[in-house]
Amino acid sequence: MTFKEQIEKHNINPGDLASMCGVKEKTVLLYMQTNKPSKRMVAALEEMIPAPPEQEQENEPAPESEPAELRGRITGIPLNKYLRFVELENGTKVTAKCKADKFNRKNLKVKLELQSGSYYVRGLI
Repeated sequence: MTFKEQIEKHNINPGDLASMCGVKEKTVLLYMQTNKPSKRMVAALEEMIPAPPEQEQENEPAPESEPAELRGRITGIPLNKYLRFVELENGTKVTAKCKADKFNRKNLKVKLELQSGSYYVRGLI
């Protein structure tokens, strides 16, 4: 649902939203037209709109979204010699850490490892 549709659905006056965000009403209208609200507007809109009732979920552990071993190919080498730009097999582009002066060619297929939110290049495929 777009920003404009949310405002119209819940009968929120753009002037009220503008006063809550600390901006002019024309600014809110401009954001409605381009459908790109600011973070403050989204937060104010969430305050004004009642939250839907949450459904109870079973206490089952969530499956891991990342596989144990990731594969990708190096797409770029920045000036920082410890980083590599890598495109994963699913098309996601990430920045991975590696040892200095290793994997210095583009289009190399590499194995990646995800540790505490950071990707590490672990070797060639």
